[in-house]
Amino acid sequence: MNRRIGYLLKHVHTLLEETMGQALHDHELSRREWQALNAASEGNDPYEALKAFDGTGDAVRELTARGLITGTTLTDEGKAAHAAVVSRVAEFRQQATKGVSPQDFQTTLAVLTQMAANLEAA
Repeated sequence: MNRRIGYLLKHVHTLLEETMGQALHDHELSRREWQALNAASEGNDPYEALKAFDGTGDAVRELTARGLITGTTLTDEGKAAHAAVVSRVAEFRQQATKGVSPQDFQTTLAVLTQMAANLEAA
């Protein structure tokens, strides 16, 4: 069956959400919580870094309640949690891109970036 790009994008997105959720389960983090934790670890405001995503506020509030973030800064507990998860996320990313050359991955990102720009300008 010939699948269209919209179907494949949605399917890959769903698989990324599910598989990432499984990868983070043992660390008691959702994907959005991980993204917020990671953004803060890089010195970024999670609200700004993740403004395109639903659930960012809930994720930051949960991380704050758990003592992992204060404002937009990681606490010592947050730094430890981030360090404990970062290798698992790297494994997940490697699994997702297995068999895809770095060049093909960069081309895919460039194509999707251009398509997004085209549609945003429409």
